[in-house]
Amino acid sequence: MSAPQLNTLTRLIKLSHLKSQSFVHLNNIATLNVRLSSTTSTANVNNTGQSLVSKSSDEIAVINRKGILTLRLNRPDKKNAISISMYDQIRETFSKAATDDNVKMVLVTGTGDYYSSGNDLASGFGSGMLKSLRAQLQQKDGNSEIKLTPETCKMADESAQLAEQFVNSIIDFPKPLFAVVNGPAFGIMVTTLGLCDNVICSDKAIFVTPFLSTSQVPEACSSYTFPRIMGTSRANSLLLFNQTLTAQEAYNSGLVSKVVPHEQLDQYVESLLFDDKKGLASFESTITWTKGKPLIRDEKEKELLRKVNHKECQEIAETWKSPDFAKAMLKFFNRKK
Repeated sequence: MSAPQLNTLTRLIKLSHLKSQSFVHLNNIATLNVRLSSTTSTANVNNTGQSLVSKSSDEIAVINRKGILTLRLNRPDKKNAISISMYDQIRETFSKAATDDNVKMVLVTGTGDYYSSGNDLASGFGSGMLKSLRAQLQQKDGNSEIKLTPETCKMADESAQLAEQFVNSIIDFPKPLFAVVNGPAFGIMVTTLGLCDNVICSDKAIFVTPFLSTSQVPEACSSYTFPRIMGTSRANSLLLFNQTLTAQEAYNSGLVSKVVPHEQLDQYVESLLFDDKKGLASFESTITWTKGKPLIRDEKEKELLRKVNHKECQEIAETWKSPDFAKAMLKFFNRKK
């Protein structure tokens, strides 16, 4: 066999080996019941033998590397706004990861410039109700009173119930939940940070909960968690008075544990998680996490959080059925024209 033929055969053997490992790894991801695009989700193996997902065109990208499950919001063209299908996938991922012995902890982050722009009004919680509401608004003049139909009210109640289930899946998650806020964060992806076990952020991150401008109320237990994390006045500035928190203000108030220069964020997270000597994945025993987290948030505390979540979602449903919300959405829709 000639030298060129030998080189060609060697490359083909290596390619076959990589494809085999990719197929096995993609099957492992599928067991998490998270949809990854069959056409663009691929896997490869880096020079340390660690399996990686290289890209995905789907809304959620998930990878388990050394027991650390990274859940990446993957709609950069929509600023990682959360759709109904994404809420379902996140909830299902938490449910599977909770009992998967191969998962030590879960990390949530975003693709692109944004962590998340929050609930997607076009395809997220309340989107069906908003479509119905928008149709009614288009038939009204500026002085007409908006009266929601029974069907629209029913959709509001159903959406609030889905929101409650989503937040409960975070409350009940038994393993460490780590958030890496890689950019601006809005709405429910801000309020759920209060339920995470650790949060770090880029210095380009900002935190916005626009409840006042949209005539809504706090969600994801933030009416309980935020005052306890950052104090009543700072929490109210965010939840009630439409104020934005910068990354440094979020750090000073205790919402995040560390602010990292944006250009260093990926390198910092890589070292924090996967450094061979002191990375979180390097610790074989997770007894500190399995025994420690229930001490910090015991069953009594979780039951209280579920009650807070239920009360908030009841108020959210009532808010969505109010004339104030209808008027706020009218302004929003007109602005989007």
